[in-house]
Amino acid sequence: MKQHIKGKPIHFGYKSWCWNLKSGYLIDFEIYQGAKGQQNKSKKIFGYGNGITLQFAERLPKTNNIIIPHCLYADNYFTSLSLIDCLATNEIGCVETIRSNRIEKCSLDDIKHSQRGHYVISYDTTNQVLLCRWNDNSVVTLTTNYQGVTPINQSTRYSFASSKTIIVTQPNFIKNYNENMGGTDRMDQNVAYYRTSLRSKKWYWPLFIWELDVSVQNAWLLYRKMRENVANQPEIDLLEFQRDVAKALLTSYGKIPSRPGNVHSMQKRVGSDTRYDNTGHLICSQDKRTHCVLCHSTTNKKCIKCNIALHEEYF
Repeated sequence: MKQHIKGKPIHFGYKSWCWNLKSGYLIDFEIYQGAKGQQNKSKKIFGYGNGITLQFAERLPKTNNIIIPHCLYADNYFTSLSLIDCLATNEIGCVETIRSNRIEKCSLDDIKHSQRGHYVISYDTTNQVLLCRWNDNSVVTLTTNYQGVTPINQSTRYSFASSKTIIVTQPNFIKNYNENMGGTDRMDQNVAYYRTSLRSKKWYWPLFIWELDVSVQNAWLLYRKMRENVANQPEIDLLEFQRDVAKALLTSYGKIPSRPGNVHSMQKRVGSDTRYDNTGHLICSQDKRTHCVLCHSTTNKKCIKCNIALHEEYF
């Protein structure tokens, strides 16, 4: 299961196929288990990358057996024309980049030496699939079964040759692709900011910690979404949100250490306002002998309010 990918910032680790909203919210995921790992019919027919896309698409919510209109955005690893046709058959829209060796000999001109913003298209009237090759910083090929080229948008780019910002024409579905793509990268960025740094020799520990960090990130995104509809709700960043979660867990499940420490630890456990309020401080017997917080010898007495062990003469 552990992979080595040379071009990644972290070369060794586990791979997870993720399905995200553009905000970074994780909808679904699957841990990569090797070429002979978890297989289904879609992966055997369309290959692993395309099969993962179909597997996620099958989990889209339905109403009266009719799929609610959705549009999927994916990069070229998960794309082929046969996959686009299959999604169109299931009435699922998609806008995806596609590799030049997967366009099945479609006649698209080479526009590498044309001006920026120039594009050529090819349309399959039978399956209603559009292929578009667009020249930006480099030539990119996209395909869709859901959106069209029009209306043509204007996009700003910086030209090093002219040393100024220029206007570049941009087809409509490419603009939508740029706006909605990148949710998985956004999730990885949020998780990397404040990643849990506890280490363990157990093989499953990185997977567990990653799922925990992603869950907190999802909860923070839900809080931000909820805040839009609730008045006087404070805006907090991810770090402050994680602190609030930790405080809530410690308040609910935290336990006072059973063994008292020195005077400094007593002052940390019991504030000065509580120690000197002259209310409710009674000495009582405890079930087992523990160490006195001052002299460190064992005693069976404690303060019922402060919950610290003390000899009667120190009380």
